[in-house]
Amino acid sequence: TDLTITDPAQLRAELEQVVSQGHAIAVDELEEGLSAIAVPIRNAAGDLVASLSLSGPTFRFRPNIDDLTDKVHAAGMTVSRRLGWVA
Repeated sequence: TDLTITDPAQLRAELEQVVSQGHAIAVDELEEGLSAIAVPIRNAAGDLVASLSLSGPTFRFRPNIDDLTDKVHAAGMTVSRRLGWVA
C-alpha cells in the first residue's frame, strides 16, 4: 500500500492533526512492520528545536500504543523543560 501524501490539502490536514494531538504516529509507513511515535522538543522561548521519537516493531507497538505515546510525551516534556520551556 502506498501511503505517500501527494495532495497539499491532505498534507495540511495531516499536519494539523499532528499539531493538535501533540505527536505523530507512523505505523507501517516507512517500512512494513515498523512503527514510530514522535513528539516535539521546545526551547525556553517555546520554539520547536528538535524532536524525540521511539520506533520499533509494529507487533509490539499496536497493543501498547497509548502507553507508549504517553511515555514519549513525558520524555519530550522532560527534555523541553530542561531546555527551559514552561508549558
